[in-house]
Amino acid sequence: MNGIRTDGIGHFHHIIRTMPNLFGEVNQGITGWYEKGNCADSIRQYVQKIFTNSGIIVQLQEEIDFSAFTAFAGCGPAVVAYIEQYCGDHNRAQIYEDMRKAGIAL
Repeated sequence: MNGIRTDGIGHFHHIIRTMPNLFGEVNQGITGWYEKGNCADSIRQYVQKIFTNSGIIVQLQEEIDFSAFTAFAGCGPAVVAYIEQYCGDHNRAQIYEDMRKAGIAL
Protein backbone atom coordinates (compact mmCIF):
# COMPACT_ATOMS: atom_id res chain seq x y z
CA MET A 1 0.00 0.00 0.00
CA ASN A 2 2.81 2.34 -0.89
CA GLY A 3 1.77 5.97 -0.84
CA ILE A 4 -1.61 5.38 0.78
CA ARG A 5 -2.14 7.35 3.97
CA THR A 6 -3.97 5.71 6.86
CA ASP A 7 -6.87 8.12 6.34
CA GLY A 8 -7.44 6.52 2.93
CA ILE A 9 -7.72 2.95 4.20
CA GLY A 10 -11.37 3.19 5.14
CA HIS A 11 -13.22 2.89 8.40
CA PHE A 12 -10.33 1.46 10.44
CA HIS A 13 -9.36 3.60 13.41
CA HIS A 14 -6.36 1.71 14.80
CA ILE A 15 -3.65 1.03 12.25
CA ILE A 16 0.08 0.35 12.31
CA ARG A 17 1.75 1.15 8.99
CA THR A 18 5.32 0.15 8.13
CA MET A 19 7.66 1.24 5.33
CA PRO A 20 9.75 0.59 3.35
CA ASN A 21 8.97 -2.96 2.28
CA LEU A 22 12.62 -3.99 1.85
CA PHE A 23 12.26 -6.29 4.86
CA GLY A 24 9.67 -8.38 3.02
CA GLU A 25 11.99 -8.79 0.04
CA VAL A 26 15.34 -9.59 1.64
CA ASN A 27 14.46 -10.33 5.29
CA GLN A 28 16.71 -7.57 6.61
CA GLY A 29 16.78 -3.83 6.69
CA ILE A 30 15.48 -0.78 8.46
CA THR A 31 11.76 -0.20 8.89
CA GLY A 32 9.81 2.84 10.02
CA TRP A 33 6.43 2.37 11.67
CA TYR A 34 3.62 4.73 12.47
CA GLU A 35 0.63 4.07 14.70
CA LYS A 36 -2.71 5.70 14.02
CA GLY A 37 -5.12 5.59 16.91
CA ASN A 38 -4.38 3.59 20.00
CA CYS A 39 -3.57 0.01 19.01
CA ALA A 40 -3.56 -2.78 21.56
CA ASP A 41 -0.20 -3.38 23.26
CA SER A 42 -0.16 -6.96 21.96
CA ILE A 43 -0.43 -5.77 18.34
CA ARG A 44 2.24 -3.09 18.83
CA GLN A 45 4.62 -5.62 20.43
CA TYR A 46 3.95 -8.14 17.65
CA VAL A 47 4.87 -5.62 14.94
CA GLN A 48 8.02 -4.57 16.80
CA LYS A 49 9.08 -8.20 17.29
CA ILE A 50 8.65 -9.09 13.62
CA PHE A 51 10.71 -6.21 12.30
CA THR A 52 13.32 -6.05 15.07
CA ASN A 53 14.30 -9.66 14.36
CA SER A 54 15.59 -8.66 10.93
CA GLY A 55 17.01 -5.21 11.42
CA ILE A 56 16.26 -1.86 12.91
CA ILE A 57 12.78 -0.50 13.56
CA VAL A 58 12.09 3.19 14.17
CA GLN A 59 8.78 4.61 15.37
CA LEU A 60 7.74 7.71 13.46
CA GLN A 61 5.72 10.33 15.30
CA GLU A 62 3.95 11.70 12.22
CA GLU A 63 2.79 9.82 9.13
CA ILE A 64 4.24 12.52 6.88
CA ASP A 65 7.71 11.43 8.08
CA PHE A 66 7.45 8.29 5.90
CA SER A 67 8.56 10.28 2.86
CA ALA A 68 11.92 11.28 4.29
CA PHE A 69 12.41 7.99 6.12
CA THR A 70 11.69 5.85 3.05
CA ALA A 71 14.05 7.92 0.90
CA PHE A 72 16.81 7.56 3.49
CA ALA A 73 16.29 3.82 4.02
CA GLY A 74 15.73 2.90 0.39
CA CYS A 75 18.50 4.98 -1.16
CA GLY A 76 21.19 3.98 1.30
CA PRO A 77 22.37 0.81 -0.49
CA ALA A 78 22.52 2.52 -3.89
CA VAL A 79 24.49 5.46 -2.48
CA VAL A 80 26.96 3.15 -0.70
CA ALA A 81 27.50 1.14 -3.90
CA TYR A 82 28.24 4.35 -5.81
CA ILE A 83 30.63 5.64 -3.14
CA GLU A 84 32.54 2.35 -3.02
CA GLN A 85 32.92 2.25 -6.79
CA TYR A 86 33.72 5.87 -7.61
CA CYS A 87 35.18 7.64 -4.57
CA GLY A 88 38.77 7.49 -3.47
CA ASP A 89 39.74 6.41 0.05
CA HIS A 90 40.24 9.96 1.32
CA ASN A 91 36.85 11.20 0.09
CA ARG A 92 35.04 8.00 1.09
CA ALA A 93 35.69 8.50 4.82
CA GLN A 94 34.40 12.08 4.69
CA ILE A 95 31.30 11.11 2.72
CA TYR A 96 30.43 8.34 5.17
CA GLU A 97 30.87 10.72 8.09
CA ASP A 98 28.58 13.25 6.40
CA MET A 99 26.00 10.50 5.78
CA ARG A 100 26.16 9.49 9.43
CA LYS A 101 25.54 13.06 10.55
CA ALA A 102 22.64 13.41 8.11
CA GLY A 103 21.12 10.17 9.42
CA ILE A 104 21.31 11.40 12.99
CA ALA A 105 19.70 14.70 12.01
CA LEU A 106 16.92 12.87 10.18
